Amino acid sequence: MNSQSRDERLSWCYHEAGHAAIAWGFGYDLLDYDIVLKEGEAKFLFPTPLLEYLSKEELKFNITRLLAGPLAEDYLAGRQRPVLRVSFRDIDNDAEESDSSRMKTMLVCLGCSLNTEADCVMSMQNQAWNIISEPQTWAAIQKIANTLFERGVGGRVTGRELQKIFKYYGPTRTTEML
Repeated sequence: MNSQSRDERLSWCYHEAGHAAIAWGFGYDLLDYDIVLKEGEAKFLFPTPLLEYLSKEELKFNITRLLAGPLAEDYLAGRQRPVLRVSFRDIDNDAEESDSSRMKTMLVCLGCSLNTEADCVMSMQNQAWNIISEPQTWAAIQKIANTLFERGVGGRVTGRELQKIFKYYGPTRTTEML
């Protein structure tokens, strides 16, 4: 029997669909990137490249993509505006492979610090929020999350299905970071 609640699993599905929406929004081909629901977690199988090879723009894209997961959960919960999602204050409390741990490492690579974190994060977070809350994008996120949830633990939404859903709902695509 699954130890996670129905709401918790559904929230994970929205979280991962949020990551996929940003990748799609920035023009990435999603054919090779599935979303899977496992016991205890869901995953958007989109690789985070080695940081030493990323440009500042690529770092910003990856931070924006990682921010989109919890922001999609916030939007699902009815929050009207995002709250600051990353804080260096709890850097030691994050699991090494967590989204927030990865984001903090990328922020350091961008030159952000405890004193500048809010400024560093807010423009990327606002861009992620604007993409997620766009009606067409949100409709695609809902379709992806609900499809994954209905398939249950062990289920997956393939990259081909992701592309088809995003193309059908027609959310805006951009290649520019703010």
